[in-house]
Amino acid sequence: MKLTESQIEDLLRHAPRPSVPAGLKDKLTDQIQLPTKAAVAANVGSSLRPPGWWQRWWPALVPGAASLAFAVVIAVQQNEIATLKQTIRDLNATISIATNTAPAAVDPTPASSPVTHKETEAEEMARLGQRVAELTSEIGRLESVQKDNESLRTQLATPAGLSQEELDALAAAKERAQSIVCVNNLKQTALAVIMYANDNNGVNPPDFLLVSNYLNTPKILFCPGNTNHPPVKTWAEFAATSSSYEYLAAGATNSYWEKQRIATRCSIHNNIGLCDGSIQTVSKKHPEFIVERDGKLYLDMNAKPANPNP
Repeated sequence: MKLTESQIEDLLRHAPRPSVPAGLKDKLTDQIQLPTKAAVAANVGSSLRPPGWWQRWWPALVPGAASLAFAVVIAVQQNEIATLKQTIRDLNATISIATNTAPAAVDPTPASSPVTHKETEAEEMARLGQRVAELTSEIGRLESVQKDNESLRTQLATPAGLSQEELDALAAAKERAQSIVCVNNLKQTALAVIMYANDNNGVNPPDFLLVSNYLNTPKILFCPGNTNHPPVKTWAEFAATSSSYEYLAAGATNSYWEKQRIATRCSIHNNIGLCDGSIQTVSKKHPEFIVERDGKLYLDMNAKPANPNP
């Protein structure tokens, strides 16, 4: 049988109430523990008693005491420093007085003896004469050393003592070293021209100034053997015509494929940079190896002189 909500409510309202156990109230009352009158009075008294002076003033007294202690320590330290300074000044004054008033060495012989006084003067003169002689000898030795140093400096400044063959060999070695540096400069310059042409549709730069982005320093454009064109340090000082190398392929198009065409040349060492990036050295005895075709210069190692000697 299914009950409706109203029927369930009526059943709950008329349900029998549980009976209270006998003596429950007395048991609960006995379990309650109330505070004694003395404890209540003590708590009330402590809550109403005003705080002591220490509790009121300690936040202000403690910082003040610390500041006073610091001031006392600083004052003591300053007093000690002043005392030490005064002690140092007194010691310096004592030393100065003792130095100024130090008694002279007492001569065991009576001062009234004229013979002893003359002997002392003679000994002093002899000692001074000996000292003068020593200084004169030292001056002479120093002058001799100075002359030797000047002679050595002269020998170092000039290749004295070398034979003519040794001087020629030294000059030849210097020439070879400068030629090697020149070849390296032309190699870097030729590569810079090729890179510029690759970035500009195969057209070479019109002058050396436009290859500054491809060279680390303008010194590469100066031959070490050309003293008439000293190298510059920065590109701001460089001019298009200040290089010591000849630029013979300015503005040329696709010159890289003309393998034997001359792009750069050093008139001092006869080093030649070709358009393909290679470097050749032509002997000054064979100027016929450089030939002109259609206004361009080429390197032809098989060329014959125009008027060969019989």
